[in-house]
Amino acid sequence: MTTREKLEEIAEAHDLEFVFLEGFDDCIQGVIERQDWPPIICYNRIKIIQKLIDGGMVDEGEAEEYFEYNILGSWMGDATPCFLTPDEEAII
Repeated sequence: MTTREKLEEIAEAHDLEFVFLEGFDDCIQGVIERQDWPPIICYNRIKIIQKLIDGGMVDEGEAEEYFEYNILGSWMGDATPCFLTPDEEAII
């Protein structure tokens, strides 16, 4: 059973709605819980960018720009996923 399938089962059992990014199931980091908000899927930002590069983006800069505009910049409602930058890759 994949991570996504497990999360879909959890969502169904607890009447939750998760938003998944198509084609990025292997980049799922986990679930984030928030006070007074529904839990959301958390993706690994570095894995997404690497997958974009592996999928044909010219370079890291192009992949970063695509990610920031088309993925990070997307609003999909209250269940919009979040994105984790692992500590060793922190961009701040």
